[in-house]
Amino acid sequence: MLYMNYFSSEDLDCVCYIEEKTNNVVIKFFGIPNNDSAHLFTSYIMMRLGFEYTPFGEDNFSKSVH
Repeated sequence: MLYMNYFSSEDLDCVCYIEEKTNNVVIKFFGIPNNDSAHLFTSYIMMRLGFEYTPFGEDNFSKSVH
């Protein structure tokens, strides 16, 4: 089981961008200390936002994508 190392929001920086033509929203977090914490943080945020989220990895990688 993975456990996220403690870090607070003071350790993170965040940038939010809205694309003018499409109204797509991009949110980027900086300062997450390692890969395991980044994966757990992403899963937590997506759950809190109410999105069904499956991390993209080798298990669901499409062979047709080049």
